[in-house]
Amino acid sequence: MKKNPIIVFEGLDRVGKGSHISALTKILEELDVNYLTFHCEGPDSKIATSTQERIYYQLFTFYNQLKCINSIQKTPIIFDRSFFGETVWSKYYNRQLKEELCQYDINTQYLGYVTESIMNTDVYKELQDRMIVVFLDGDENIVAQRIKESEEDTRVYTKFCCCNIERNVGFIKNEFNKLYNVLSNKGLKTLKLQSNTLSDIDNNANIIINEVKEELFWWRMKNLKMFIHLTMLEQKN
Repeated sequence: MKKNPIIVFEGLDRVGKGSHISALTKILEELDVNYLTFHCEGPDSKIATSTQERIYYQLFTFYNQLKCINSIQKTPIIFDRSFFGETVWSKYYNRQLKEELCQYDINTQYLGYVTESIMNTDVYKELQDRMIVVFLDGDENIVAQRIKESEEDTRVYTKFCCCNIERNVGFIKNEFNKLYNVLSNKGLKTLKLQSNTLSDIDNNANIIINEVKEELFWWRMKNLKMFIHLTMLEQKN
């Protein structure tokens, strides 16, 4: 049975994930397709104070999100970040086990405790064939400039590996490129798209729709046939 897709956006801050989701959902609305969006954030610092608490907070959050959407088969699901990105962000936000503090290399195929744990669950294995992970890859200088224009992002991006925003953007971009390669090699459906201009956003939204159009329109046709069938029954009665 065909099921509607789960579209996951990953990438640097200020690379355009929110703008892409807005463009994508606009197309879905024009096609009269219902959808649900999820935004993944880090743990609440008032609840999870220790490293271990932050790790389990993420595990609990991601697992329950998947449990929730596993029952939703007729509606496209869109994620602004996901547990895949935790592979990268756990390194920079101190959400690692003690044995991981040497900063594992994503190229070794190890994706960190949280991501590996989620990918080993039955609920993930039931959903993975519905997933497409979209990696947005922007020019480092453009992304760095956008970060500098945000006081909050500037504060965050001067606390990572070094105090230089450009260097930190380069480090994190490289990590996401590694993650893209590993997930692709694992057989997950992935896309890497350039995101630098407004025209990129519209073009990319159409590319994504094209990638999932078979699933989207299969459900639309199924619902249309059901509507016609019910209408004919009403007319007979």
